[in-house]
Amino acid sequence: MSFLDGLSKLAGNLFGGADQTQVAQAASDHVASLDPATLASHLKDSLGTMDQGSIGQLGSQLLAAFNNHPASPADADTAANAAGTSTEAVAAGDPGAVGSLIDYAKEHPELLSTATQAFTQGNIASLSSMAPGFVSEIVSRLEK
Repeated sequence: MSFLDGLSKLAGNLFGGADQTQVAQAASDHVASLDPATLASHLKDSLGTMDQGSIGQLGSQLLAAFNNHPASPADADTAANAAGTSTEAVAAGDPGAVGSLIDYAKEHPELLSTATQAFTQGNIASLSSMAPGFVSEIVSRLEK
């Protein structure tokens, strides 16, 4: 078993057995502590490890942030177009489309953070399939 497989298994066991409120809080705290470039990097790395449904949920949270956040410079359609993709591709979980929107959202840190926090709170089961660097920090917060 590789280190990454071991970390994923540990995270799955911990996230599944831990109080879901504590996991959500640890994930939210971790997201809030990251600068936009690091958060975007973790999210883009996670696109290679998450299933398409989880990617679509992350994409949908990004689209919702563009539509609903008071600091949003554009609605979801305009943001997706500016990122070189479509809302349909993002919502369907196309990794390239979601990655493009993540890159665009880096320029709007409040939206990126809000969308990621909404995703992590609503998708605790998906956390264990995210990038190891992201997961390990959440696990370390839970172990404190």
